[in-house]
Amino acid sequence: MKKSKCNIYKKAHPYTISTYLSRFTYLLILPLLQYLLFAPQSIAEIIGAVGVNILFVLCLVLAAVLEYRSIFYRVLRRGIYLRRGWFARRSAHVPQRCVQSVLVQKNIIPGLFGAQKLHIDTPGSIKNKSDVSLVLSYKQTGRALGILYPQTGVSYVYKSSLRRILLMAATWSNSFTGLLLFAPFVKRVGTILGQEFSEKLYEGVNLGVYIASIGLPPVAAYIAGILVFGYFVAYIVQVARYARFSVEKRQNLLLIRRGLISRSLFVTEVEKINALSGRQSILMLLLRLKSVYIHTIGSGKAKGDKSLLLPAQDKQSLERALANLSGRTLNFTIGIQPPPKRLKNFLYLPLFCLLSVAPAAFLLNALGLFSQILLLLLLFCIPALLMWTAFRVVAFKKTALSYNDKAVMLRGFTRMNITENAVPFEKIQYIQIRQSIFQRRTESCNVKVYIFSESRHAFTVKNLDYAQALQAVQKIEERLFKAVKGTPE
Repeated sequence: MKKSKCNIYKKAHPYTISTYLSRFTYLLILPLLQYLLFAPQSIAEIIGAVGVNILFVLCLVLAAVLEYRSIFYRVLRRGIYLRRGWFARRSAHVPQRCVQSVLVQKNIIPGLFGAQKLHIDTPGSIKNKSDVSLVLSYKQTGRALGILYPQTGVSYVYKSSLRRILLMAATWSNSFTGLLLFAPFVKRVGTILGQEFSEKLYEGVNLGVYIASIGLPPVAAYIAGILVFGYFVAYIVQVARYARFSVEKRQNLLLIRRGLISRSLFVTEVEKINALSGRQSILMLLLRLKSVYIHTIGSGKAKGDKSLLLPAQDKQSLERALANLSGRTLNFTIGIQPPPKRLKNFLYLPLFCLLSVAPAAFLLNALGLFSQILLLLLLFCIPALLMWTAFRVVAFKKTALSYNDKAVMLRGFTRMNITENAVPFEKIQYIQIRQSIFQRRTESCNVKVYIFSESRHAFTVKNLDYAQALQAVQKIEERLFKAVKGTPE
């Protein structure tokens, strides 16, 4: 009797060999260490060293081929089965009901060979590693997704315009990240074309900014140029990662696509979204826009993945799209807020830094150390600290704890972003009211709500009145008990 095709174990894509070898790229430093420590001089010693290195590389290639030949998988409606390992054999079964999310990555180089990576996450996965990771062909990936998530008609499609992605990239980009991305390129090109090329390239980084900043000290212009260039590199990278962003709703499925050159597809079910987060940077606060992110197991693991659901929307369009995609809302009543006397708790740190800048600058100037440091601090630090102080005032006004019949809302701030986090009652794992030594004296507290995730992820509302917070948490616990009791097992 012939076996059904769906019951036959299939092999992964041969590009798996390259993926396996890439784990050991750090071993390329061994020949360099060998040369530095032993410094072979004679022809025999050089041939011997090269021979050992070639033998070592051949062993790695053999191990990669054996690893590839040992990988077999089978995808059924009830789950995915996996066998792998040429030295230690391992078998695994992931039930379909336990699949929390699926990520498909189509990068440039694997795409040339018709391969893409499939990652499957379950509640048992860890923060930076998926439970199942396979390199498959386009056809194999499509079949696996079709079995795990039977395709249905599209009920709603959201496509982001390029200007929204450009705005989001402006808030995500970081100067130092851009410099880290660009530094290896400059160093390698400089090694090939000579030190003079690297020096000219670094000099050109701040040329335009230096010309535009007449009157600034050279140190300030130099720093500004480097930071602007780093920001520009990071900005381009973020735009490339999130261009052509779209979200599809298919019954209870969400399909999130993004990427200009390297494309990715993230698939999850609506009921497996553990929380929604609305975020506003300073720029988005000024433009009255808000972005929404999802929290589900598997989201945010891939490099550059920020778990974005809706980028830079005004209030009305955001609520409309959010209702169509998830059936949820971020529109809650205010609830309880920190009392006015708690404003000082939000301002302690920025005011302390602001008041410390001028004395430090004048002291250094009086001592004759770094004659340009005073102007540098006045130009860069004081405006930034004033902005930080203003942001903390806005954060104080928006901080709140509220709830409705389905979820709890925690408003607060993270770094320089105003956040609104909506957690359904059935996704709450743990509620904590916390008081420091100083908060005991002022009868204030922080409320933390932990959600279902790979790590102990929590949302916090700070400096609430203790009596009000205790009463609100008791009411939330009553609704939580009803929600859990009414949830089918």
